[in-house]
Amino acid sequence: MTRCEMVKDEVVLDGNDIELVSRSAALINQAPFLLRGRDSESKAKMKTILASQTMDIPEGVKVKVKAKIIEVEGPRGKLTRDFKHLNLDFQLIEGGKKLKVDAWFGSRKTMAAIRTAISHVSNLITGVTKGYRYKLRFVYAHFPINASITNGTKSIEIRNFLGEKRVRKVDMLQGVSITRSEKVKDELVLDGNDIELVSRSAALINQKCHFWFLFPLLFHEHGYILYSWDLADAFTTRIVECHKDFHGMGGDLFGRHGSLP
Repeated sequence: MTRCEMVKDEVVLDGNDIELVSRSAALINQAPFLLRGRDSESKAKMKTILASQTMDIPEGVKVKVKAKIIEVEGPRGKLTRDFKHLNLDFQLIEGGKKLKVDAWFGSRKTMAAIRTAISHVSNLITGVTKGYRYKLRFVYAHFPINASITNGTKSIEIRNFLGEKRVRKVDMLQGVSITRSEKVKDELVLDGNDIELVSRSAALINQKCHFWFLFPLLFHEHGYILYSWDLADAFTTRIVECHKDFHGMGGDLFGRHGSLP
């Protein structure tokens, strides 16, 4: 048995077992740190009762919400996205002019997901009003890469890649069309409403002709379809010059991680 007394600012512990007395002193010494740890745990587990954020819906766009499935309809078509994996509530307010996203008793990750969901819906609205466009450019030094658009504008066949006879065929994802640029030589243009499908289609083409030491299909530009821009050829020219310098010398054109030399 250990007895504890307070003498001014000192704590006096008496007992017969040295282990019990020393352990009791250690517990008293550790008490502030244990309480501090409990406070930090309670703060880490603290949740916000309600966090919400709203976004405006432009004119000419209709948004429908049903069981966390967002359907956006505009001049270019209709897109849907499923948010059932997020612990969020979606509702239309002010007669369908605004979309409100709520998170009840959410943690920091759940509150961060609010902005993520609004960004996805904003991309859907941009897709049905303006659309998305990605551009790819052929880069070669000796063997000219030949590409032909097949199946309307839904697939592409790539030939003479590094002098190979094998034909590489890539099918576009749903709602994505591919064409050859009329103004720029050796350039592919991918158009679509869904930014994920358009970017994934561009990635499929790039990966089909991918080597660890060479990137013959370079993704160099993306934006909205209804927007126009002028791209300087300095970047592409530098890549072609680097390709000529490194071709046949055993050097890495872009490096193993895709960075310019």
